[in-house]
Amino acid sequence: MGGVVVRNGKILLVRRRFDPNKGKWSFPGGLVELGESVRDAVKREVEEETGLSTRIERLIDVVDEVTRDSKGRIKYHFVLADFLMKQVSGRFRTNQEISEFVWVSLLKAKTYDTTNTVRMILNRLTSRKSSYLEEV
Repeated sequence: MGGVVVRNGKILLVRRRFDPNKGKWSFPGGLVELGESVRDAVKREVEEETGLSTRIERLIDVVDEVTRDSKGRIKYHFVLADFLMKQVSGRFRTNQEISEFVWVSLLKAKTYDTTNTVRMILNRLTSRKSSYLEEV
């Protein structure tokens, strides 16, 4: 799952250091731990990766991300819940999973080399910009 973290009208993108999606820009996030709720997991993952404390505003979407190897076999299958989140405290810092970060406008974010899922979420957010980002 991922957190679309908003601050001052801009969203946070992070560059992935490892596979899957090594070198691609995405939203901070990660895996749910056993017994953890999805909402708790996304808040924990965002804080672990960025140092930022956040508040969940709303669920944006739940999507499947399937990555295949060169022979067409499924290599990864993730079910991703992406949440719109507002930064409430903390100072940004990277961890071992992130090589870079940037705060950008939605339109500028669409020019980055993002994962397919991030591209889909960005398209959804730009088509509904007023109903999502103006709330946070």
